[in-house]
Amino acid sequence: MQTRNRTGFPSGDRFIFEFGSESEARAFFACEGNAALQTLEHWNCLQAIARVKGQSDISIPLATLKLMAEFTPLVQLFFADTSLPALVLKAAVVKMEEESRFGIVRMRDQLQVLMSSGMSGVLLAGVEIDATTSWKRPEFWNLTQLETFNREWQRSLNEDSSNSMEYRYQIRKPNTQEPWSWYRSNYRLLRGEDGGLYQVCTFLERE
Repeated sequence: MQTRNRTGFPSGDRFIFEFGSESEARAFFACEGNAALQTLEHWNCLQAIARVKGQSDISIPLATLKLMAEFTPLVQLFFADTSLPALVLKAAVVKMEEESRFGIVRMRDQLQVLMSSGMSGVLLAGVEIDATTSWKRPEFWNLTQLETFNREWQRSLNEDSSNSMEYRYQIRKPNTQEPWSWYRSNYRLLRGEDGGLYQVCTFLERE
């Protein structure tokens, strides 16, 4: 079967989408989430499977696709992990209504698990937004500033997103010696149903 030039087939309660590369898979679910959702509903499937030759399959639950379908078409989301807790996904829905430039970081490994397409206009030169969902903060933040930030948010932020804090920091491309760029963002904290802590990070300014 082909769905908008995407090959795939149903298998039990799953629909398996086949891709030529990981970037192609990410782009499809970020930009054509409604097509994926319609395919699952047509075949009465409960989850989508992104299959890239030579890599492990990635599962995207039907509930995740339904939440993604609520997003405004002017802003898309890019995921590092599509199995995020429902509370985190709902926080992303709320952010989509308020602000187009944001991301979500999982504190367990400091991975940028979700980035909005609105961030594409403020990224470092030569960086594609899809690539940033594989970045961890210690790889691209100034480490001295990151240590200070970690102390401050642990002291200041409530786990129920009831307060926020701003922080000014320097970043550069991972594993490079390029010049630092100054950024300023606002942060809220929440705890997902998986017990993990996540930060919702709203971009404010690049200097």
